[in-house]
Amino acid sequence: MSRLHHRQTAQLCQALASPPRLHLLNLLAQCPWTVGELASETGGSIASVSAHLKPLRTSGLIESEKVGREVFCQVKAPEVFELLSTASRVAETLDPSLREAGRIADEDPYLYRETDMDRLIRDVRDAQIHLLDFRTEREFHHGHVPGAQSLPFTQLSKNSIDRFDPQRPAVGYCRGPWCAKALESVETLNDFGLPTQRLRLGVLEWRASVGDLTPGDSYPDPSLS
Repeated sequence: MSRLHHRQTAQLCQALASPPRLHLLNLLAQCPWTVGELASETGGSIASVSAHLKPLRTSGLIESEKVGREVFCQVKAPEVFELLSTASRVAETLDPSLREAGRIADEDPYLYRETDMDRLIRDVRDAQIHLLDFRTEREFHHGHVPGAQSLPFTQLSKNSIDRFDPQRPAVGYCRGPWCAKALESVETLNDFGLPTQRLRLGVLEWRASVGDLTPGDSYPDPSLS
């Protein structure tokens, strides 16, 4: 039995041992995607993306489901979120370059330093802060941190923040703690006059360590970018 367990665990680890596959899996942790959409998002070819998805599917990390005329790839089980979050945390702990990058990130003046996420949710519920989701609308509508409002990084402008009270601070998140779009979005909003801090957690880390998301659509609306 131990040999079987080791063999299956090794197969899973081999499936993860690829930066492109980890990138795809992190995208699928946000919402389901078709192969063509993943190719467009990552800049790869459909053939290359399909080849990378195969070991993820074989190892049981993802599955495919046909919806209408489209075939969506999606994370197969909630444990995958915990696996990805733990693997990232272990890498940050063991790798000196990642430890240094984490130390620098922790010095970010815009970093939201409150560690009690229950307090964050209370502050959002009590209208003390704005909680902003910088991901695409389709990712937001699939599931988001409770109380968050959608403000895609592709749509940031001075006009886009008119609906937010500048006297109430904001906290924003994107696809994860290393997402450059979160850093850029927070800096842009501060330049526009909306005091904004960056939440170090992304949706994947939230699901793994805090709790459930506010559910949205099971599969993305193709009209949402």
